[in-house]
Amino acid sequence: MTYLNKGQYYGLCIQDQDKFDGEFTTIIKLMFHDDTHRKLASTYWSFWLTQQNSPKNARAIDIDKAASTGISNVETKSFDRLQFRWHGKKGAKIFMRFSCLSTDFSRIKGVKGIPLRIQVETKGDNGSTCTTLEKSFAKIKLFRDKGAERKNKDDQKHLEKMCEKMRGKTQETTPMIMMYAPPHTVTLFNEMTGTNDVSDDDDVLNLSESLNNLDDVEGGDLIPLPLGKRRRFSMGPDFLEPLDCDPTYIPHLRKKRAVLCIYVKLPGEAAYRAIYLNHLTLQDLISKLSEKISEKIDLQGQQITSVVRCTKRNLTVRIDDDSIHQLDDETDMEIDVQLNQDGTVQLTLKY
Repeated sequence: MTYLNKGQYYGLCIQDQDKFDGEFTTIIKLMFHDDTHRKLASTYWSFWLTQQNSPKNARAIDIDKAASTGISNVETKSFDRLQFRWHGKKGAKIFMRFSCLSTDFSRIKGVKGIPLRIQVETKGDNGSTCTTLEKSFAKIKLFRDKGAERKNKDDQKHLEKMCEKMRGKTQETTPMIMMYAPPHTVTLFNEMTGTNDVSDDDDVLNLSESLNNLDDVEGGDLIPLPLGKRRRFSMGPDFLEPLDCDPTYIPHLRKKRAVLCIYVKLPGEAAYRAIYLNHLTLQDLISKLSEKISEKIDLQGQQITSVVRCTKRNLTVRIDDDSIHQLDDETDMEIDVQLNQDGTVQLTLKY
């Protein structure tokens, strides 16, 4: 399993060991790893596309042509794959990135991400036909931001704890510990030897073709997309029909997640309240604090014009946007409210 970050470019080296003096065609696809998910690939991709601002222009995998070397005739007709030609003697190196997450294929929040795979298929020209010479794949999971690095670190810590328990008090190495390998910076692809490749690839290609025939859609507008064929599974004397994505379903816009949480204690209260900031600005802090303070104190229409901090060394520091950026998540503070005669309000944050 290889952990990758969404939107980050990764290099892929392709070489022919026989140094064939001719060209090959290679197709790289982003697919679902498990057979059960590949059978419903068009349904999953249909749902993912409805989440994009412009489904027609959305791409799950993309290539940096300028940084890639040794390739020609690059094609990106389908949103989930790319195709190019390269010379056997020279080899090729491409840089590609992915625009989806492993958790993007479900409406339910908090679900475990679906394992994906990068599948590489290389073909050779044989007269009028094109013969598949090799198929290989790498199992991956896609995370947001620097999630891949965090996941590797978390897994490493988990394995270290398991190893400590397995060693026990004797500190002897057990054979089970040898099964665990540290993460590597390079991923080797596994060759596909079997022919039983369960997939609804034709449905995915039809879905991509439908997108190409669509008129341009304004950013932010969502449109229903055609689904793959519906399937029935025999369950005794009756039939159960699984519920695919409703083609008329338009998902609600996701609420913006807070970027910072702080705990504040208002005058006369024993318990702290949680304040969630959507922006790391003084204006957003004043807005959120005004809502909480108004529940406790009648400000009589007065506006908060000044926010200062009283440090543990009794220093008075004026709060600005830079100060908000320096706040740690879940910082706790006490707040004093001062109503001035000129109709303004000053807040003093003690932390």
